[in-house]
Amino acid sequence: MTRVCTLPCAICRALLRLFRMSTDNKFDLIILGGGCAGLSLAQRLSQAGQQCPKVLIIEGRSCYQNDRTWCFFAGGTTQAQDLVRYRWPAVAVTHGQVRVEVACQNNPYQMIEAETFYTKALEQLAENQKVTLTLGCEVLTLERQATLAWCVNTRLGVFEAPSVIDTRPVANPIFLGPQLWQSFYGQVVQVEQDCFDPTCVEFMRFDPDTEYGVSFTYLLPFNKRQALIETTVFCSKPVDQVTLTARLQSVIGRVLPGQSVSLKRHEYAVLPMGVIDGARSEFNGLVRVGLTAGAARPSSGYAFQRIQHWATLCAQSILVGGPVLAHAKEPWLARSMDSLFLRVLRQHPEQGPTIFMAMFKNMQIARIVRFMNDEATWLDRFLLIKSMPLWVFLTQVPFALLRRP
Repeated sequence: MTRVCTLPCAICRALLRLFRMSTDNKFDLIILGGGCAGLSLAQRLSQAGQQCPKVLIIEGRSCYQNDRTWCFFAGGTTQAQDLVRYRWPAVAVTHGQVRVEVACQNNPYQMIEAETFYTKALEQLAENQKVTLTLGCEVLTLERQATLAWCVNTRLGVFEAPSVIDTRPVANPIFLGPQLWQSFYGQVVQVEQDCFDPTCVEFMRFDPDTEYGVSFTYLLPFNKRQALIETTVFCSKPVDQVTLTARLQSVIGRVLPGQSVSLKRHEYAVLPMGVIDGARSEFNGLVRVGLTAGAARPSSGYAFQRIQHWATLCAQSILVGGPVLAHAKEPWLARSMDSLFLRVLRQHPEQGPTIFMAMFKNMQIARIVRFMNDEATWLDRFLLIKSMPLWVFLTQVPFALLRRP
């Protein structure tokens, strides 16, 4: 049932191994969307061998491509460490002439390429005959039957299962409180002369203008002559790729003056930043997960590790006969802090550089890592608040208490 593209890449070789036909339209579980969340859950289930339920993954794209990266600080979990392509022992934030560089050898900043993730996932799924993947398959309708099974009508046929996990993005997610959209466009570039420092990530190099809110350059150096350079904005609405492409060209001109630059690949994405209403995430065997259903950390947009944690818990529940699980709700303290933080960035984007510079200058990197990885202690949170310019946060507390956007 898998449609395979003909590109001679590792991803497609893995797809060829996964190719299998199914004449049965009834499954134990249907996963809508074969992206990071869908494949991560399917991997966990496939590891159960013959105990794995009969799973169908329905994916709209016709082929997987090396079109994105997932980055995060190494923390308490060791999940997916074998997929990491690059690690950096230091990160830096820069505002104007001020630069703060922080060593993070114990919690290096890490990057996983989509090609590596997809290849590993597809190869693993190919080992279990109980998992079926369809590509280029559009979902037309999703309905609950009188038999209490879910019926998924697609252009390739009709499929049924008692449980459905929908990982597809929602066009207009409902936020509980203030929200921003993290929009970014990046290019992997190659230059002819050494100019990048492969030991340090340019985590945030802030732009002087705030036309689109908080704006900065993000640079991941792969070696002295190759890097991923992104322009990123935290804005009240998504910013289109055309606009960001123009901004990135200006950035590259500043960062690489006089260099001959060749483009290897590019990536564009829009991530939600905000606490998303999870009340509609679960309904009689149907759950919604993924970036627009609570996977992304509200204050940062980071999602990979949270998705891996969810996939482990959801698979454990399914394998013991339990229900499919949505993402866990944000704890009250984390939700409150993230909402206040986003409210400040939305109302005072000009203070964004000051806030992030203060955090990296005044906080131990281990505490920042725990905060970004959802592992923060009460002391970490207290010291984070203490490190910030309090006055700008205090001005937004009354609005936060009234829950105004």
